[in-house]
Amino acid sequence: MEADRSFNILKDLYFFIELNFTQIYFLCENDDQVNQLRKDFLTARDNFEEAGDRDFHENDPLRKMAIMQLRDYQQKLEHMPYSMQDIQVVLNAITATVHLGGMLVALGRRECVASGLSSPASRSSGANPPAATTNWWGDMAK
Repeated sequence: MEADRSFNILKDLYFFIELNFTQIYFLCENDDQVNQLRKDFLTARDNFEEAGDRDFHENDPLRKMAIMQLRDYQQKLEHMPYSMQDIQVVLNAITATVHLGGMLVALGRRECVASGLSSPASRSSGANPPAATTNWWGDMAK
């Protein structure tokens, strides 16, 4: 399933950062690098969690390209030397990969089936979701 590919690539990125966090953290030379690592870790986690709530169109060429680039970036990250002199290169590569992951999440359509904003039929047909007719605030909006 195509949505699973998008979800799994973001899951793999998050767990890669989580598994290597301590090693990379201790190589950081200053607070800016530590903050960059923490921010990327949290963003990767948020991307992974958000991807579970997204519906990805299997034929979207941008999504396919993003997945290919993410796989390439992750392979490079896995083979990078983690050393004090290369830590900024590693951090920049993580940031670029996490940013691309965020772009992949943005390509997915938010599933709002319970709210009536999107239905399985409208997602599969490519039609626009119906306009919401529910007054979410009820009498409070009056």
